[in-house]
Amino acid sequence: MDTAALRVAGRRVGVVTLLGVVPTALLVSFVVGATVTPVRPGSVHAIDFHTFWVAARTYASGDSPYPQEGSLAVWAPSVQQSFVYPAPTIAALAPFGFLPYSVAVLVFVPLLACAIGVSLWLLGVRDWRCYGATFASPAVLTGISVGTLSPLLMLGVAVAWRWRERRGVVGLAVGAVVLAKLFMWPLLIWLWFSGRRRAAVIAAGAAAVATVGAWSWIGLTGVTSYPSVLRRLSLTEGPHTYAPLWLTGSSPSFWIASVFGGAIVAVVARRRRDALPFALAILVALLVTPILWLHYLVLVAAVVAVLEPKFGVAWLLPLAAWVTAQQGAFGEAWRTLAIVLLLVLTFGSAALEARHGRWRDEDRVATRLRWSQGA
Repeated sequence: MDTAALRVAGRRVGVVTLLGVVPTALLVSFVVGATVTPVRPGSVHAIDFHTFWVAARTYASGDSPYPQEGSLAVWAPSVQQSFVYPAPTIAALAPFGFLPYSVAVLVFVPLLACAIGVSLWLLGVRDWRCYGATFASPAVLTGISVGTLSPLLMLGVAVAWRWRERRGVVGLAVGAVVLAKLFMWPLLIWLWFSGRRRAAVIAAGAAAVATVGAWSWIGLTGVTSYPSVLRRLSLTEGPHTYAPLWLTGSSPSFWIASVFGGAIVAVVARRRRDALPFALAILVALLVTPILWLHYLVLVAAVVAVLEPKFGVAWLLPLAAWVTAQQGAFGEAWRTLAIVLLLVLTFGSAALEARHGRWRDEDRVATRLRWSQGA
């Protein structure tokens, strides 16, 4: 075998190893670790899902799962977190509360991994390397192993984009995503200003109906105090996350950033009906949220897939979070800046690759047309 053939074979082995074998091993180890591996006393598997499970049992019995005034508990591996999501979220998860936790987590965590794969497929991703890069991402592995809602958010985003011209489907999907995580509100701006106003009305209406119905089950307990719970959560957790808002140290910057970001999405959505405004809405949501945990970056894979479903550099950039998101690697401000830079670079890279891809396709069509005319 000649040297060139050896190099080609070596590259293929390297690609298969780095984007096939390694991601598979990581995914299996994280899923196993989050479901069946013994944990130390005082800890539980998939800490976020444990919070949902406890809240689901409470909600199913007709009691309020929300914390009492002044008793908000933030993240810690050895204590029970407070449930702080809108009531429709726990209503949807209520069936898990009827299962023993060891069974519920064994169902939920693999379900999250499947949600990531299905999302990529719905977004038109067919190259196995894209799946490998996604499942090697620390954001995705964290989102799955901790038992968060982020993979399900990605699934909702994928459904919204796949069936964006069916106002009932896209409206319900966006409504569900925004209800699950309120920071996804820029998707409503995208719906309205991209000419999908009926879908936006459906999204808002469905969210309102679901909110009233789910909260009615517990006698509307916690409705009036819920905004203050969110505010206390933002002030308590936000400064310790990657949210750019806290770089300035002032909460008014949230409203300024929100208005500015929403305006950008609105302007772009009015002028273009392609993937760019949809992906931009997700990017803005991540940049202006007052709380930005690592697992929120699961949505970056959706941004890349929407803009450019073919494999390229943009699929590899989120892997840099293995370095930028490490505790102690930088100060909190520098880690936040690194994550913001990573988000912007990934978005820009995917947008440029998509544009160049369209140019290549247009050149290919033009060449074929010239050949056919010459023939």
